[in-house]
Amino acid sequence: MTKEFYERKKQELETLRLTAGKLQLEYLRLGKYEGKKEQQSWWINKGNLRKYVNLIHTVQKLDEELMPYEISNGIRKINLQEHRKWHYLTFLVETRRKLKLSRK
Repeated sequence: MTKEFYERKKQELETLRLTAGKLQLEYLRLGKYEGKKEQQSWWINKGNLRKYVNLIHTVQKLDEELMPYEISNGIRKINLQEHRKWHYLTFLVETRRKLKLSRK
């Protein structure tokens, strides 16, 4: 992996993280100001859950791709807190969705 390739991939990773962050913030904002029902319907009906989960998986794949380069060059930094938060939110919404579907 060359430095240019690494820089390009790193930029792509940051863009994806920002996109996921914006979705997450909108989800939290809706819950705070519009209520849980609006939050849930926006998240599930607009296809944001799928978009969010796909983003997270892409971020993970990119992260795994960049890891060997970062470790060998001594620039590896892991933000586990952020990582866990994403997964918690994904899990939370998926379980709600399953509950919602099973009630019908």
